[in-house]
Amino acid sequence: MEDLLQRICSTLQITRTQYDAIETSYGSVSKWLSGDEDLLKDVDVVIYPQGSLRIGTTVKPLSKQEYDLDLVCELKLDWSKTDAMEVFDAIKKRMLQNETYAQMLEVKKRCVRLNYAGNYHLDILPACPTNLVSDDCCIKVPDRSVEGWKDSNPKGYAEWFDKVANDYIPLQQYELFEKRAEIQPLPDVEAVELKPPLKRAVQLIKRYRDVYFENNPEFAPISIVLTTLAAQTYNKQGSVAETIQGVLDGISVLLSKAQQQNKRLKVANPMNPLEDLSERWDNDAMAYKHFVKFVYDFQREWNQIIDLRGIQYVSTALIGMFKGHLPVEEELRKQANFMRVLRENNKLGVTSSGILTTSMLSNTIPVKGHNFYGSV
Repeated sequence: MEDLLQRICSTLQITRTQYDAIETSYGSVSKWLSGDEDLLKDVDVVIYPQGSLRIGTTVKPLSKQEYDLDLVCELKLDWSKTDAMEVFDAIKKRMLQNETYAQMLEVKKRCVRLNYAGNYHLDILPACPTNLVSDDCCIKVPDRSVEGWKDSNPKGYAEWFDKVANDYIPLQQYELFEKRAEIQPLPDVEAVELKPPLKRAVQLIKRYRDVYFENNPEFAPISIVLTTLAAQTYNKQGSVAETIQGVLDGISVLLSKAQQQNKRLKVANPMNPLEDLSERWDNDAMAYKHFVKFVYDFQREWNQIIDLRGIQYVSTALIGMFKGHLPVEEELRKQANFMRVLRENNKLGVTSSGILTTSMLSNTIPVKGHNFYGSV
């Protein structure tokens, strides 16, 4: 099961070509913004990535979706003495001064978006530090819907998530992952084999979200809400399967408590409680209703998969859960072949507790060759 999930996660990774293109876009946009000697004259500018690319949970989009990439353009100004819309307009005006970017530009509620030929879009979020002398990373961002400032902390959030994700009890004795001959992760991007369980679990949760809401994307919960809830309910599980189950159980408990209080579940930024990441639900009760149903449906379907016995049945169920343009079947065939090679070379065993393992310990019984796996 764990090896299957790792293989599925590997198909969700962005490719080297995609990452190189993204890195080039980040560099070019950052250089253009920081090189402004007119609108941003005498203003220190700090530019950094935020979101899924920063924390390593980016997921390959379905057919008509694009990668959503985020960049923060933080201006070292006193926000309390600065008009939010002037900051927003300054960033927008700077991007319009570039003929290429002007043709790609789209104005959103809190950001300026650049659309890159249907492959991905880059959201530029203007911001000012909440406190010019503090290092808590909290920022204020312009919001066009209220024509004022909103609280955030993307940098602190990423550090918090990384800390939670890297604090787990690793699988050691019963690992059953196919080892790669060579791992060459992209700069600042973890290869899937190196990702901690929480990050891989978040990738799969987001993929299920995309499949579940494929025909109703307007109701899909945003990624940061799912990511935050996953990290808040994570309990140091060492496997992806246990992580997903624990997260779904934990969110269900939170939903039940909120329902008992006759309230909707509030998801705040752990590093800036003033930022309500789920504020959309205040004005969209239907989206919240769909979110609740999504969690319970996911939990029920996942529990059914956990109860399955036989790799062919598990494989079929996972293909159904993570369908779309995800080449799951090819990865499952690779896994079946990998297991066959292990058996033929007497490297696959089962422990006294019934767990498959490649670690031939004293209490391990070799698995004899058979055609149990069949065709997947």
